[in-house]
Amino acid sequence: MAEFVQSQLSTARLEPRPRSSSIPCVPTSTHAASAFHAAFIAWTTPQIAGSAEFIYWIIAIRNERQEPTMHRGQSSSPRPMAEIIEHFERLLGQRKSETWVALGKRHWYLPKYLQAAGFTVTRGLNDLNQASGVVHREAEIAKRVQTRAAIQAGSALAVPMAIPARGHRPRHDLSPQQWQPEYWDLADHAPSSIALAVDASTDPTGASAVALLSEHGDAVLYGGESFDTISMLEFAALIVALEYLATTSPASATIHTDSADVYRVAQALALEGRCETGYCGISEDSKHRFLQAWNSTESQVAFELVKGHSGEKLNEGADQLAWAGRAASKRPREQVEAALMSRIAEIRQAFTGGCR
Repeated sequence: MAEFVQSQLSTARLEPRPRSSSIPCVPTSTHAASAFHAAFIAWTTPQIAGSAEFIYWIIAIRNERQEPTMHRGQSSSPRPMAEIIEHFERLLGQRKSETWVALGKRHWYLPKYLQAAGFTVTRGLNDLNQASGVVHREAEIAKRVQTRAAIQAGSALAVPMAIPARGHRPRHDLSPQQWQPEYWDLADHAPSSIALAVDASTDPTGASAVALLSEHGDAVLYGGESFDTISMLEFAALIVALEYLATTSPASATIHTDSADVYRVAQALALEGRCETGYCGISEDSKHRFLQAWNSTESQVAFELVKGHSGEKLNEGADQLAWAGRAASKRPREQVEAALMSRIAEIRQAFTGGCR
């Protein structure tokens, strides 16, 4: 076993694949100037008996007269992609060329399909999109209304359905997720070579976050609700790193991860373009998104496995960044957003000296 761990600590040099189009994460002035701003958010209600099989969503639209409208949908399908696309088509099908759609980072496939349908799409509910703040508020209100109604009807569960009731002793605060923290701060000019670390944090309620921290102080944080395994979330963080490289375009980069499963899958996909179904518990959807991100970067990339909580500076910083995002998502945004921004600045300063 010790020899196996040692072999995983070696760095694997991977040649970049041909560049292909990707969904941008950073909006431009062209996006902001669109006549119609739309934002999308979806959620589940595992804390309500009988509702866990439903997916709910809201599409917020701000039109050319600055008037916001809310459009709600729900589905019992585990992957209601076609229904969501149809909903967008009904609302904005005649206005595609005038519309900018912003979606949360955790919606892996929806941005691609909306783009294929002719919409202008970015990943992340950026504040430049004037429908983003509205959709956050409406989703929070809808969740509270659903929970309040469930409590009155006696259908609210004591703990989320994903948590086994027998013998379970949660060590976490079971407050429900309140909002989706998103933070992206990059240097104006990327260095030619860069090292960065990725990590993820989750708890039994589904509050989760993925984070990236570079040696120069660049930081990316996405929080949200997810009942994926920690390996899946760590893999999502690695994909965020590849998307970051596609945006910043350094000549070479080393990505540190403390997940052996993520390291193995990333090596297999980057070197072979495929790996066995179910390998290390990583879903096929996530593998496909990895390959999309891999094909979108021109950098020479190295993956390096590091031991978690061992004092490795960048890894510790990414770990604290993910933890802060996950914890903040469980409190009302207006109460914790300023404190979260302050904490991010502290982490960047302490672990990289690169807070700008």
